[in-house]
Amino acid sequence: MAMRLQGILDDCEQDDAVRALVITGNGKAFCAGQDLKEVTNPELNPGFKKILEEHYNPIITRIRAIKKPIIAAVNGVAAGAGANIALACDIVVAHEKVSFIQAFSLIGLVPR
Repeated sequence: MAMRLQGILDDCEQDDAVRALVITGNGKAFCAGQDLKEVTNPELNPGFKKILEEHYNPIITRIRAIKKPIIAAVNGVAAGAGANIALACDIVVAHEKVSFIQAFSLIGLVPR
């Protein structure tokens, strides 16, 4: 999903018919963040470094670099990387009962 979002951001940036972007979730959450079961499963685990460098950091970089307004329409919980995606947008519109959760320190991952 992260790679698909990167591609969509690139497409929207290049398309002159797109004047603004709205990022929102479908269902009860805006973005629940990384599935930690995937990260801790040795058979599925690409590693935190790869996930950060190839999946999530490029999304934030693209959002910040696009010269079109980007709105996060936060319809439910925004956790971990999902919270950061929302906060990287130019405008955040959130329901009053939405939660923004930063639990990175609980898994030993802190910004540097």
